[in-house]
Amino acid sequence: MTTTPTHRPGPLGRLAGVSFRHRWRVLLGWAAALAVAAGLAAAFGGDYEVDYSSPGSDSQQAQRLLLDGFPAQAGEPVDVVVHSDDPATDPDVQADVTALLDELRTMPHVVAVDDPYTTAGGLAPDGQTLQARMSLDVDAPEELPVADAELMLEAAEEASRPGLDVALGGDAIRQAESGEFGGEMVGLVAAAVILLVTFGTVVAAGLPIGVAVAGLAVSSMLAGVVAAIMDVPSWAPILASLIGIALGIDYVLLMVTRFREWRAAGLEPERAVVATLDTAGRAVMVAGGTVMISMFGLFAMGLSFMRGAAVVTMVAVLIVMAAAATLFPALLGFFGHRIERWRLPIGRRGAVAVAEGGHVEPSRGWLRWSRLIERRNVVAVTLGGALMLALAAPFLGARFGFPDAGNDPADHSSRQAYDLLADGFGAGANGPLLLVTSLAGDEGAAALPAVSDAVAATPGVAAVLPPVVDPSGGTALLTVLPEAGPQDAATEDVVHTLRDDVLPAAEADTGLDVHVGGVTAAAIDVNESMAGGLPLLIGGVVTVSMVLLLVSFRSVVIMLTAAVMNLLSVAAAYGVVALVLEGGW
Repeated sequence: MTTTPTHRPGPLGRLAGVSFRHRWRVLLGWAAALAVAAGLAAAFGGDYEVDYSSPGSDSQQAQRLLLDGFPAQAGEPVDVVVHSDDPATDPDVQADVTALLDELRTMPHVVAVDDPYTTAGGLAPDGQTLQARMSLDVDAPEELPVADAELMLEAAEEASRPGLDVALGGDAIRQAESGEFGGEMVGLVAAAVILLVTFGTVVAAGLPIGVAVAGLAVSSMLAGVVAAIMDVPSWAPILASLIGIALGIDYVLLMVTRFREWRAAGLEPERAVVATLDTAGRAVMVAGGTVMISMFGLFAMGLSFMRGAAVVTMVAVLIVMAAAATLFPALLGFFGHRIERWRLPIGRRGAVAVAEGGHVEPSRGWLRWSRLIERRNVVAVTLGGALMLALAAPFLGARFGFPDAGNDPADHSSRQAYDLLADGFGAGANGPLLLVTSLAGDEGAAALPAVSDAVAATPGVAAVLPPVVDPSGGTALLTVLPEAGPQDAATEDVVHTLRDDVLPAAEADTGLDVHVGGVTAAAIDVNESMAGGLPLLIGGVVTVSMVLLLVSFRSVVIMLTAAVMNLLSVAAAYGVVALVLEGGW
């Protein structure tokens, strides 16, 4: 014998009933929403661009000085790296290199290309490797059209010959070579297979996919509108799409399971839909609200690209929640009575056993496991907590960082340029530090050699190129090559030593105010901002989520249990990531 719900439906249940009865209108409404989103994106959609600097940081101040005094240096750089079996000064090699650089100077977005034969630091100590810095008129890698980057890569490939290797490096080249990720389709296909195996019917498996695709279609259009309002990195829509797909499938999976339970308990499709949204739908709204709160917590980082990514993801989650509350009941209006149709010879088989209240009875294995945990709850909590803490431990030694060209596939030009630079100039050539200062008249210019000598004597510094002064005489630039690579902890130590000890002492009584910038220093500043904001992010999200759970379920036990479980699971996940990527401590 089973029981069925007889209470008055709540707001979600009533909305589900309306959507079920007016299913065609709901479908037309979602089609209209997609059309409006597409129209807004076409009319007002912005470009994906972002400032990766940390506000108020030393590297940001260096970037501003570079922009004023050396605008070519402030733009997005591309490294042209040439390695020859013969000496780089060989006439034939020099002619080939000069022809390549002349061709690159004529390409779109190229502001300047250094001559490695006359520029300090252009020729490696081995005498066979050259580096020419090519400056672009774009401020971020995403702003260089892929077609223009491909022209540069084609020119480099054509210039290569036996005995002469040419490669291009830099984030703009990496962006072009990476191509489109396409993870959304991979995720959808994988989810479809899993759902088919889980449910065993095409209808039950297709509902979560359909809702996720609808949410993805609308939210991906709105991402461009968000980009017109604020800075949004190019990877943010991909992240938002993957999260939206995952949540859409997860939420509807829960509701499909609950709907099947109510149908097995004897409810008609409409009443089963109402009961589903009144129960599982409430949990979905709370879960979605918690995810949005988590995304809002990224604002605590104080980084503009994090804010853009957070807003785009919040929009995707909101659209998925709306689809779960309206589109899902409407689709059940068409397919609810066929939920068990089109069964495949895979997945769950046999009749569904229904207990009192309309719930599906658990399998014997899960039932035995749950009863064992109930009887040995203290042991389970102790062992489970110890396991989570053990998994979290490697995170104590984690270092934040951005992947560079050294992580790229070996057949990419960016990786080849990275390796050629490291072999010819040393590992630090892939992450030069740019020291920039305003000059306070002749006194400041006269102090530059002493500053250069002090920097060169710093442990961990491989070389310091001669100072360069801008044409107006108001800004000076020192290029510093560390001994270690850009991701090495030793390079981070060099940056801190320069900022905290060497430069303050060297610039005393000179009127100079030297700032350490460049891509490597900027990445270090961003990493420190993220690490500093992480405790505030986690603490704020957990606190607000606890309040949301308390208001939704009015249970202190549920609130505290969820908070502890979230903290332990997040810490364990971070620990596993640190263990896999860094080897732990």
